[in-house]
Formats: sequence, C-alpha cells, structure tokens
Amino acid sequence: MRAAAGNREISLGWNANAEPDLAGYRVYSSTNMAGPFALQATVLRPNVGYLNTGLTNGTTYYYRVTAFDNGSYESAPSNIADATPYDITGYTYPITVTCSGVPDCSNASGPPDGNAANINGSDVITLDFGAGRGIIDGAGWDLVFYEWPYVGGIQLDYIYLDLSADGVTWYRTFAWDGVLGGVSGTNIDSYATDANGEEENEFIPSSALYPSTLPTNTGIAIDIGPWTLPGYAYRYVRFSYPPGGTDAGQIDSVRRLH
Repeated sequence: MRAAAGNREISLGWNANAEPDLAGYRVYSSTNMAGPFALQATVLRPNVGYLNTGLTNGTTYYYRVTAFDNGSYESAPSNIADATPYDITGYTYPITVTCSGVPDCSNASGPPDGNAANINGSDVITLDFGAGRGIIDGAGWDLVFYEWPYVGGIQLDYIYLDLSADGVTWYRTFAWDGVLGGVSGTNIDSYATDANGEEENEFIPSSALYPSTLPTNTGIAIDIGPWTLPGYAYRYVRFSYPPGGTDAGQIDSVRRLH
C-alpha cells in the first residue's frame, strides 16, 4: 500500500493480488494510525488504485487495503500508508531545472512567459518539484506542458516527456515522435490520430490548447493515469529528443494541476 498527497486529495495504489478468484479490493481509512479504520471504498479488479478526494489539508490520513474473492473471503489488511494533503499553490511549478547538453535551460522553468529552452539530439532537461512534492494522478488532467507560442497556437515538435517519483524509475507519459500510440489522455489526442498523425511542426490552434498567461494559449494538458502507477508523487519531469527529429523540441514551462 502506498499514498501520495495533493490538494485536498490523496492518490492510493497497491500491488495486484494474484488469486485467480479475486473480485476486488476494500480500502479502509482513518485519521488515527491506531484506528479504528472504516471502509472508504470498494475497488473492483483489475484496478489497483483509488483517489480519495474532499479531504482536509493539513490532516494526516492513514490507509490499508484488503483483497476479497467471489465468495466471502477477505484477506488480512496490508501495511498502513499515510499522507497529508496540502495546498499546492506554492508548488505549482518546479523549483529547480537541470540540463544535459543544453547551454541554458532556465527558460524551461517558472510560469509560461513565451521563452522556451530547446533540445536536440541527446539533450535532456529535467525539472524537479522538490522532495515530498510532485504530480499525482488526480481527476482529469494532471499537468500542463507549455510549448513555445506560435501565431494562433503552437507548432509542436518531436519530444518525449517522462515522469519519475525517485529519479531512478521513469515512465514515458507523452511521446510526440511520429509513432502512433504515445499520446493518450491529453487535450490534443485528435491531432495525433488525424490524417497527418504525429508530424514534426504540427500546428495546433490556440482554441485546442490549455490556457496560459500568454496572449496565445500554448498548453498541452496531460492525464498521467494511462502511463503511470497510482499512489506516487512524481517530482521529476524529464524532456528528451526522439530519434528522427529535424527541429528542436521546445519547453516553455510545466505546470502541476494535482
């Protein structure tokens, strides 16, 4: 059992039970580590996560999970996991940015401002929300990747976006690389599957993009759920350059929504 906090919400995750007659899981919660624990939710297989919403920031919540089968058997409870929701306003944007092969990646930090850091070849830019902080799998879109503004929208270049909770294990969460299948759960899914597919310098109009502080909307909103595991706070966002690209990938900003 694991838990990761956001604003008035906690993302929960656990390892799948391998019993052949598994029916689902029961999530129990308490505001006291010693209990009592009350039934919070019933989650049917094959789901292995739950989002607990409407919580009080600053209060610690404790959880454990059991598995149940198609009969009447319920397993012993898992380990106890805890998290404390908090106001993410001060943690909306990454606090540090590091580069590999990029002379100056500072344009990728902070709110969107119309300036962008470019990556080519083996260049890598990594953004860090800080220890104990990070993007969780909430309801709907979880982060916004702001591209460099173009007249009336953006011209999206090939780019990879990966997430990590620990800087060791990475999950490819957005892949605009000309290969169908790396874009799902975003506000531009239809542009990846249209007649042109994922093309270099794809023009996407402002009307299809997530609002920014700029005159032109430039945001690609992403639901991390299809690509990551629940119950983790993904503090690191890494951008790299796919093979076959011809123009530099451009990163103006990353904004956390959950």
